[in-house]
Amino acid sequence: MKIDKLLAGTLALVLIAGLGTPAFAMTTETGMDILQGNAVPTVIPIQQDCDIVNIFDDRTAFDAAVGSTTLEDFTDTHHFPISTGILNSATNLVVTFGSPILPGDIQPGVTYSMPIGTGQFFNIDEFGGFVGGFLDGLKDPEFDPVTIAFDNPVAAFGFDMNQLMGGSFDITIQFTSGPDFVGNFPVTQSLSLEFVGFQSEQIDIETVIIQGDGTGGFDYAFDNFAFGGKGCEIVVGGEFLPIDSTALLLAGVQTFSWMIPVVLSVLGIGLFVVSRKKEC
Repeated sequence: MKIDKLLAGTLALVLIAGLGTPAFAMTTETGMDILQGNAVPTVIPIQQDCDIVNIFDDRTAFDAAVGSTTLEDFTDTHHFPISTGILNSATNLVVTFGSPILPGDIQPGVTYSMPIGTGQFFNIDEFGGFVGGFLDGLKDPEFDPVTIAFDNPVAAFGFDMNQLMGGSFDITIQFTSGPDFVGNFPVTQSLSLEFVGFQSEQIDIETVIIQGDGTGGFDYAFDNFAFGGKGCEIVVGGEFLPIDSTALLLAGVQTFSWMIPVVLSVLGIGLFVVSRKKEC
């Protein structure tokens, strides 16, 4: 499952090869690009601040696409509550239930945090269909999200979840530049684990905010949090283009205030979809 996060209203001028006939492409909120004309375009506009996130529901495919990641399994047992509201590799905390959380128990590179509450508001929990420990929060007095902040930007992350997350969850992905990605995703109502993963076009994800809908009894619940990896490769029209180097001529670059049209001559590939997509 892939989502193009494109800004609305990007107007692209496309010149038809050999004819010099202008056509236009309009990039919309849904990421659909519409071309008018049947010949090969020779002007490919690229929007400067377009961010794209690819979404995976299979961990094997995610791993193959993003490459090397760090995996956080939240230890092999329970430790709760995390009374400081902060969990990271430096956490040194005696908890009410379970053994202390010691420095090095959590993988370096990321901090998980919640607003401080009472009771079991923030936990490394156990059971519930998960293997070993998993991260969750309990309503206190209302449902709150978990914030995941990376020490350095990453290109991808993913995690396992089940019905304890709720019927669906909200996610906000914040980048080092450009607009946030905001989405809501359904959760299969089963204790069996399912995976969801997200990949950006580059190493620019700095913060993730996750909150379940509360129907599972928890603010959220997830395990096996993977992070790191590489960004997606740029493809055009969803396909890698088999273009001979002699057929691709860089004719020039012209800059407008909010987009960069790159003038290209592309021969023999038919209708060209103007879109900056990623294929993983």
